[in-house]
Amino acid sequence: MKTLAQTYRHENNLKINFYVYEASLDLVARQVMLLTIALEPPEELGLQDKTRLFFELYGNSLVRPTTATFIARKSAQFVHMVTDLDFQVYLWCELIVFSLVIYPTQ
Repeated sequence: MKTLAQTYRHENNLKINFYVYEASLDLVARQVMLLTIALEPPEELGLQDKTRLFFELYGNSLVRPTTATFIARKSAQFVHMVTDLDFQVYLWCELIVFSLVIYPTQ
């Protein structure tokens, strides 16, 4: 998060890679959801709402109805990102490249 907060100091085309290493895929999804909240545009989600959402999910607390709606909407978007080939091509060409590497556990 600190790296993201200080990106304004660097050139505009700065590329940042996020690496998430978790043994369980549901924990990877949780980390991606937390990053999604942090990177949500301020026009769509204000700072106070981002903070509430982030800490509700980070703390595994009971969630408000608005948070449950946000989670359902983003989860559907994540499923769409993984299962729709056209959307994957769009992500590859226009937005970001997501790469999920699963390491074997011992």
